[in-house]
Amino acid sequence: MSYVYTVSDAGLLIPKAIRSLKSLRRYVDKKDIVVFFTPPTSKLGYTKLSRFATVREVNNLSKPFVFARERGLGRYGEKCHLCDMPASSVVFLDADTIVKKDLVPLLEGDFDFSARKQFPIKEKAAKEIDEKAWLQIFKKLGKKTVPMPNAGFMIFKNFCHRRIKNQWLGYVNDDSLPNACFRLNPKEQTALALALSEMKIRWLSVREHAFIWLGEEKVDTYVLHGFSPIPKPFERLGHVLVKSRAHAFTQRLANLLVAV
Repeated sequence: MSYVYTVSDAGLLIPKAIRSLKSLRRYVDKKDIVVFFTPPTSKLGYTKLSRFATVREVNNLSKPFVFARERGLGRYGEKCHLCDMPASSVVFLDADTIVKKDLVPLLEGDFDFSARKQFPIKEKAAKEIDEKAWLQIFKKLGKKTVPMPNAGFMIFKNFCHRRIKNQWLGYVNDDSLPNACFRLNPKEQTALALALSEMKIRWLSVREHAFIWLGEEKVDTYVLHGFSPIPKPFERLGHVLVKSRAHAFTQRLANLLVAV
């Protein structure tokens, strides 16, 4: 089994990833962890990440798109690279996760893919996604409808990650792929849901994957998601500076904020 991250030297991704890697290393050997380092990269970032995992510097496989208006056009930490892992089982973790328990028990059971739903609370989901538009995306493509998965903590079994690669990447690169969300454009997750349409899915609960943005930080869980080692005002400043001439300085400063 392999554990995978995808990280870019953009904003505060590296400091976040290092905190997450430190939490994972309490349960997993370095040899079983791979970080795909996608553009933009840096020697300093590579060196720091290499202390905790095998780092593979790779190019992006998909075209940039606007995920959030404040971020602009970009492509950071592309997740599709996990599909190239040779292991039959792969656990993917976002940079802003903290691993609280050994994840091995979560691989038990008959399923191909496991994750938590992106919008687990129906009342809040109505403010984020047009359910009719979501259903229409699947209907138009002749696919069985599945909920949008949160891609911050995912488990792939039975080589599922390799079986869905072409479809996942194809949908991500489809300029005509509709967006059913009101505020953001989670294109990578929409494409993933379509690619997973025929797979056996086991949905995780808050006891397995907790979201800080939903106020779940005190739940006894396996993975806590949405953690930042940097105070929120400085994190927002980091996103602004990424698009400015101060980008290089910002990256050096962010990396230095990581505890050695």
